[in-house]
Amino acid sequence: MAERFRLAWWLLVPLLASGCATVGDRLGKSERADREACASELDQDQKLTLNVVDQLVGDGRQYAALARLDTMPAELPEVALKRAQILRRIGRDEEAEQEFQRSLARCSSGHAHHGLGLLRADAGDYRAAAEHLKLAREHLPVDPRIRNDYGFVLMVLGETEEAHFELMSAMDLSDGDRRPIHNLLLLYFSEERIDAATALISRHGLSRSEVAEVELRVDELELLRGQRLPAAASRTDRNASADAPVEGRDSGERDSRPESSDGRLSPDELAMPPGMRSRPAR
Repeated sequence: MAERFRLAWWLLVPLLASGCATVGDRLGKSERADREACASELDQDQKLTLNVVDQLVGDGRQYAALARLDTMPAELPEVALKRAQILRRIGRDEEAEQEFQRSLARCSSGHAHHGLGLLRADAGDYRAAAEHLKLAREHLPVDPRIRNDYGFVLMVLGETEEAHFELMSAMDLSDGDRRPIHNLLLLYFSEERIDAATALISRHGLSRSEVAEVELRVDELELLRGQRLPAAASRTDRNASADAPVEGRDSGERDSRPESSDGRLSPDELAMPPGMRSRPAR
């Protein structure tokens, strides 16, 4: 299947509405209000089914998860939101849009705005994506996934100062996820802010492969900024891993740049990431 540029490498595929404990433990007033507005009284069997759905999604069994959701009342807000998120993952955008809109009509969920923002980004409408993601951030300001995705979309739009703020927020809020760090490094590379990139690489101990992967994405970012996506690449790979090899690049390929035994760049290699010397200044 032809792939669109891997937005999934930059954008955090949202966890289902149950989220993770670390995010839930930091809920502020707006998040609690949002969750309470979208919550419904679930019996024990329904809660168990939703847990099974989460497990199936985590295992990559999207269609089995949808089948499980079909056994539950469609009017439950949790069911509509989970269904929308899964439908987006498997590329059924129109159906996903309808389910996200239903979630908005029922409870104005920040998660629904997040999903709609990702759909707009998949379609290349980054201005509309930013509007939804801004609303999602207002509902869920301490969710690092939303802050990351909003920051990336702002970066595509060229609003680099705001993008930097959102990505820094996502990086500080996230518990070990590397994607906000990678996106921030991408922002520095795209602006040729070598000192800032060097400091970020050193502070977070990024490996040679991580730095090379991000540097390879600079040209793709420029294409996204110019809205020049190839016509044949019509679908985002929703399930692409942040650690998946770059398309067209041998995952076993190595260069001659030295690195430490744990895969991190050696200190003398931090100052200039691969390829940056040959990139013409803008």
